[in-house]
Amino acid sequence: MSGDESGAVQDALRSALAGLGLAVKTETAGADLVGEATVVLEKVGSRDGWYWSRARVEVVLKDPASTRVVLNLSENVRGAARTERESNRRVFEKISERLRKAVPAAFVAAADDL
Repeated sequence: MSGDESGAVQDALRSALAGLGLAVKTETAGADLVGEATVVLEKVGSRDGWYWSRARVEVVLKDPASTRVVLNLSENVRGAARTERESNRRVFEKISERLRKAVPAAFVAAADDL
């Protein structure tokens, strides 16, 4: 995991993968799949008393033996609130929820292609 506020997104990814029955580890030695995720927060600015934020997450799961990409997923959300902090919190909450649904769906679709 790398990027802004990766903790909240990391929890969502762990939850999504665990829901598929996959064990999530921090070390890569002996792993069947290796994942990389990048989280980017963009503070869009304020307009009419609302602070706007945008978050983007890119997730890649690879087979470490062949470096073949098994899953490549990108999600984007934006949101607004009366404070910048709340706007940021909301976009991370939205993107985390989206990942909890999108990762299992994309993983199942990728497995069907094998």
